[in-house]
Amino acid sequence: MRSLYKIASVIFLIILTNHAYAESFYEYKAFKKRDPFLPLVVKEPPKDIKREDIKPKKGAVPLESYDVSSFKLIGILWNKIGYYAVIKLPDGKFYNIREGTRLGLHGGKVFKINKDSVIIREQKRDYKGVLISKDTILRLREEEG
Repeated sequence: MRSLYKIASVIFLIILTNHAYAESFYEYKAFKKRDPFLPLVVKEPPKDIKREDIKPKKGAVPLESYDVSSFKLIGILWNKIGYYAVIKLPDGKFYNIREGTRLGLHGGKVFKINKDSVIIREQKRDYKGVLISKDTILRLREEEG
């Protein structure tokens, strides 16, 4: 009888430990469920926007290789045709620009040149993917004007 009691208690312990182990172990079955590590909201650009349009491209022309805010306006000159400006790039080189000249990383264009400032208009996409215009004004310093 003692041996039967020992066998029964061993079997009971085995069943009890297996049951306790089964309750402490959890397995996530992802079949037809979302991945819990992916964000709930995914911002994707609208279908009509290409991926290469979103990121600014570095151009082959030095004027298109730098951000517009890094340009320095050196002088503004005019003649019978109209105004043109001299700007200095971060690499130390000087360039003449007129209205309509393309420059900047975001496809900017010289919109207007006045006697003391240059307005550069860039087309950028906001966080929703909507195209917006951003004007950057380069002004002459007082001692240079």
